[in-house]
Amino acid sequence: MDSYEEYQSTLRRTREEADISLRKTDGYLEVLGKHDGQFRMTMLVSIAFLVLNVLLLLSMPIRYFPLWLMSSFLVYSLYFVIMFLPLTKKANKKEFETQAGRKGTGSELLKKNKKVFGHIFWNLFFVTSETMLYGVVLLFGIDICFGLYTSLFVEQSVWDVGILLFIQSFLIIAYYAVISWEQPYSRYFSRDIMGMKDKVKEKVGGRTESKIMETLAVALFFILILVFALFIFMWALMKPGGTLGTLMDSLDIKFAWAMIIIVISQLFVFRFLQGVYSKRNVNHILLVRKRWLVNELIPAVERAQKVSKEQFEQQKEDLAMEASRYRAQAAISQVYTVAYMDMFGFLPIFLIGTDYAPLLEEDVEVLLRDNLILME
Repeated sequence: MDSYEEYQSTLRRTREEADISLRKTDGYLEVLGKHDGQFRMTMLVSIAFLVLNVLLLLSMPIRYFPLWLMSSFLVYSLYFVIMFLPLTKKANKKEFETQAGRKGTGSELLKKNKKVFGHIFWNLFFVTSETMLYGVVLLFGIDICFGLYTSLFVEQSVWDVGILLFIQSFLIIAYYAVISWEQPYSRYFSRDIMGMKDKVKEKVGGRTESKIMETLAVALFFILILVFALFIFMWALMKPGGTLGTLMDSLDIKFAWAMIIIVISQLFVFRFLQGVYSKRNVNHILLVRKRWLVNELIPAVERAQKVSKEQFEQQKEDLAMEASRYRAQAAISQVYTVAYMDMFGFLPIFLIGTDYAPLLEEDVEVLLRDNLILME
């Protein structure tokens, strides 16, 4: 922007976009609070399923343990497919869709800016994965106990795979726990990683003045992080299918009926726990976004609007870049919407969705210096 008039026009548009984002956020928060009744009903059904499983455990304790183990890996292996089945009641879904406004496709953004698209996809993947934490801890925490019990105390048991189950279950829990703890989609995650990189560089630089050694140390640092992340990812998301195959080889067809009951119970409880976590998480994300809009972006835009023409001419380059950044941030704040899903009106879950349209406008120059929309 070369003129003061263009600068002020950008700021006015930014303020309008920020107000739109604020209204959408308030709308999502209002609709989110209308679904508490569904959670109370599904909580009662979940408790009933847990009681039914306790009765199964008491009636067939030795057989129940391996059936639970097989069921948990089956539910986990198929859950991402089950989660996105188009079973949502339209009346419930429509309440959230009315807040989304304009629509834009990810393919258009991918063509326009691959880096921004990748950044948004990264955020969506991890924020969606995190909602599964409660269910994973319940299923695989019990797996650890059952696996060790059948391996250590059941004589001549065909379930002598306690160590494998322990490692597999522990790493699955660890994967989701790390996501919940570190929040890779958060405002400061990349800054923390870069801070660690700078510390490595500083340590090496204090021992040697070789730039090559500094570069190698930083490269090794990122390689170690990548290897560790891939190791956890493979064991948490890829290996469970193989473990399930190993367990299913020993299934006695006579007890298939019990396994069906356990699978349905686990699926229902897992979905209920995901709904609880997702509602809490999405609510927090929306509150963070609202606080950021009200306390940071809007006041910053208002201060910028007070800049005089003389001040603009003196600091044209810096002020123009600042205005472009505010414009991009206002647009990005609208990209993250709320997606709602249920199963025939029950078992609701809330996920962060996307509306790419604000980033596809010609006057939006996306400067993705940090991620400050999803979480602090």
